[in-house]
Amino acid sequence: MNRFIPVAIGLLVAVSVFASDKFNTDHEQFSIATTGRIVRINAKTRTMTIRRSDAAPTAPAAIVPSLKLPRIGFPGGIAVPLPTSFSKPAAGCLNEYTLVTTNETVFQDGADPIRFDDFKTGETVSIHGVLNGAVLTASRLAKWR
Repeated sequence: MNRFIPVAIGLLVAVSVFASDKFNTDHEQFSIATTGRIVRINAKTRTMTIRRSDAAPTAPAAIVPSLKLPRIGFPGGIAVPLPTSFSKPAAGCLNEYTLVTTNETVFQDGADPIRFDDFKTGETVSIHGVLNGAVLTASRLAKWR
């Protein structure tokens, strides 16, 4: 019994240390190359809303089953939920993100240079850029054939 309390305290501290990154609002930046479908275009701000090409429509909240996380049980009915993963989510897990273009962004249709205004809603595009949270700053944006 004398070892139980230090072990329980150690587990609680370990769980809280690993779970603390879950609430971190600072996102890492990732250089990525991806494709997606244009959902909305804002010509005034030169931004687009892009949806992943393979993204399935999201189910309504009423249909999504609730998930039961694994828990550690302690005497007195106290249960501490454990995180299912200690790693950060991959950059490709976003279904929709905002694409931002700059003066340095290269726009292409194949090898031919084009303008921002040449892109239309519904087109599939190839994007190279830096992902920071749900914002992708494009260095290259090309029509996907």
